[in-house]
Amino acid sequence: MNILDKIVNAKKLRLDELKKTFSLDEIKQKATSLENKPSSFRDSLLSSNQSIIAEIKQASPSAGIIDNNFDPERQAIHYENIGATAISVLTEEDFFLGSAEHLQKVKQKSSLPILRKDFIIHEYQIYEARILDADCVLLIASILNDEQISHFIDVARSLNLDCLMEVHDQDELNRIESIKDVIIGVNNRNLKTFEVDISLSVKLKNSYQGDNPFVAESGIKSQEDLDYVEEEFTSFCRNQEMKSAILESADLLKGGDFDGIRNLVEKAIKAGMDKSIGHEYNKDVDTRYRVDYRPTIPTPWPILNSGIQGGFGPGDLAIMFGNPGGGKSWAMVAIAAHAVSLGYKVNYYTLELGEDYVGKRFDCYFTGHSIDEVNKHRKEVQ
Repeated sequence: MNILDKIVNAKKLRLDELKKTFSLDEIKQKATSLENKPSSFRDSLLSSNQSIIAEIKQASPSAGIIDNNFDPERQAIHYENIGATAISVLTEEDFFLGSAEHLQKVKQKSSLPILRKDFIIHEYQIYEARILDADCVLLIASILNDEQISHFIDVARSLNLDCLMEVHDQDELNRIESIKDVIIGVNNRNLKTFEVDISLSVKLKNSYQGDNPFVAESGIKSQEDLDYVEEEFTSFCRNQEMKSAILESADLLKGGDFDGIRNLVEKAIKAGMDKSIGHEYNKDVDTRYRVDYRPTIPTPWPILNSGIQGGFGPGDLAIMFGNPGGGKSWAMVAIAAHAVSLGYKVNYYTLELGEDYVGKRFDCYFTGHSIDEVNKHRKEVQ
């Protein structure tokens, strides 16, 4: 029996005890009678260019006790102060030392939307999550069949709760790929073996054809890990509905290293500074001017300018792709020559063509003659 099976079996026993105190009908009636509406966990993630779900848990089977001075309220306040988008709270009691009380305490101290992270195997737990004032529930594909997944999502939606649908491999992703309006989470940690592969979320995202936002979960515990995720997520996130969301690994809490967490959060946010992804608001006036109101040099083509915020800005790097003879060099000459015509000083470097040949192309641009006409005129001059 693997660790996941043990967790699920323990959860079944706890559920049996809970039902002796409150029946399913009783807890359902209480949950559906609540008048307050949960916050939209999904919308919160989508509202930010780089979204961080910060996790609160006291222990785990892989790490043991994570924080000997565990204080969920203090962690929640700190996460919100350093810019987290949402908070995940472990409520599993036997293996993670979580509790419903932890979630309730966090809700009292934080305005961020909250994910109830538990091993949900019965609709009872979803109604319970609503009573606890959670905004989103975790559904783990590996412990649920397709009928359960469909039913649990319906129950959550009836309570205005969002669902984070967790998968760990391509088969699980294929099972839930057609489901609309959920959040898909890829757990980089195999819950059966607890081995971690942080490239897994990138691989599965690249194979995904749907429109649901994606979350990368677990395993980010070193600068090397973050550098990898930052590099891969630049392409992983581009043009996606949700630019990125990185579920904070509990390992970062070991030793109470909140400064380390701050550095990782700031590093993740910087991954979104590329203008093709979007950027966070800069409080520093000079930085805000350079990013938001940067001077631009327009290209000769208005349709291209409209896609690059008016033109090229300081420090921009343009990379052109095309087949041999497709006109890449001509395009670069046109951009440089257009900048000259606007009064800019231009240094043009190339390792592809000789100086004379490049000169002919500039002559074509400034005179409006074809390359054949320029060659003919040059021969006459010579």
